[in-house]
Amino acid sequence: MTTKAPSLVRNIILSQAVLLGLFFAIAVGMLYNEYKSVGANLREGTLRTQAEDISRALHIDANNLLSLDLPDSLAQAYYKGGSIYLFTVSDTNGKLLFASDERNFPLYPFDPNTSNSQYFQFEDIAQELTYFGASYQVQIDTRTVWIQVAQDESHYDILADTLADEFFENIGWMLPFFFIALLLGSTLILRITINPLHTVSRKAQQIGPSNTDIRLPEKGVPTEVLPLVQAINNALERLEEGYQLQRRFTADAAHELRTPLAVLNARIESVDDPKLALLLQKDTKVMTRLVAQLLKAAQLDSLTITADDQVNLLECSQDVVSLLTPLAVKQGKMLEVESEGEIPPIQGNYDAIYHMMRNLLENALTYTPKDSTVTLILKETPALIIRDHGPGIPLGEKDNLFKRFWRADRTDTQKGSGLGLSIVAQTVKLHNASIEADNHPEGGAVFTVTFSKKHHPVS
Repeated sequence: MTTKAPSLVRNIILSQAVLLGLFFAIAVGMLYNEYKSVGANLREGTLRTQAEDISRALHIDANNLLSLDLPDSLAQAYYKGGSIYLFTVSDTNGKLLFASDERNFPLYPFDPNTSNSQYFQFEDIAQELTYFGASYQVQIDTRTVWIQVAQDESHYDILADTLADEFFENIGWMLPFFFIALLLGSTLILRITINPLHTVSRKAQQIGPSNTDIRLPEKGVPTEVLPLVQAINNALERLEEGYQLQRRFTADAAHELRTPLAVLNARIESVDDPKLALLLQKDTKVMTRLVAQLLKAAQLDSLTITADDQVNLLECSQDVVSLLTPLAVKQGKMLEVESEGEIPPIQGNYDAIYHMMRNLLENALTYTPKDSTVTLILKETPALIIRDHGPGIPLGEKDNLFKRFWRADRTDTQKGSGLGLSIVAQTVKLHNASIEADNHPEGGAVFTVTFSKKHHPVS
């Protein structure tokens, strides 16, 4: 059971969205506090301005009496019925001197012993209004008086609401769009940043046993990921060295075994017992075949196909059939080649294709019964089909056919080395071709190798 890997982009975007949401929540909270602070400062500033207007209207007359002479604009604002503006002027003993209405006491009790501004709030139950106000100590010539001013609460609410409306009308509506744009921009930048990793991933998918020289690109890779890519390239370097050693060992071992096998085969001919000599010759034949297949597999590991390498499938098949016909006749079997249409040449290695056909035909001759025919059909696709009349491919064994050292009947060691079909599969892969193995409806196995008209061989 495989576990789905977490998405790096998804996790970063989610984390970023949470952080941005938190950032905006904090920003909105700070703006709200600033809004409340500005409202309070605005309220205090308005009250102080109101008190300063009153103080400028106060003066000492010729009789040394304090008089109030409000300008018409202020008088209309304070004295008209239902005004939201109130004021009183009191002496230091709290005695009321002037008032905007008919009251005979200050708006709110104040402490005459301090010169600091004093703020207050009271309700006018009769008018169902709430007032905010302040008391200021003011010096008029040589006389000290206390001016109290107040405004209806709704006046400040209107100002605050106006500020809020202005904010949301000019700036606030942009915040959601700014949030979305910031998130989309960050996502785009993130995807562009990790795009080199997709290139690395695609390159890594090309690495296989036949092309161990490929290395992951380091250009454009983010600094944080570059050490990992370099470590993988170093690991690939070591793996390639080990793989090359293994290939050389297999090739050298197979090559070195050929001479002693030839000597052994020659000495068997001098054995006096004909039956024993025949048995030994069969054994050495199998060993020689196995060594040859090992050598061929090792050669395929390092095979490179160039654009100039061309193979005429018809000529190649005729060469293989000519080689195997004596063997088929000896076994009481037949070989035939059919060509359908004009067979185009393919880009490939002649020796590799030759041994691929030979392995497929030898495999077919092994399993087809006596007095039957193994047919090699060439198609202009281009493709080649090899059919025998044997027992066919056992159910559930198709996936094992092309594995190394796999044989359908392991009790009979004379039927092959178990490398033939794996060499076929390796050759097919080198030529970017495909192979299918199936049973014919009338009996027997059918192997179909299909080549691409335009292909790029794997080096």
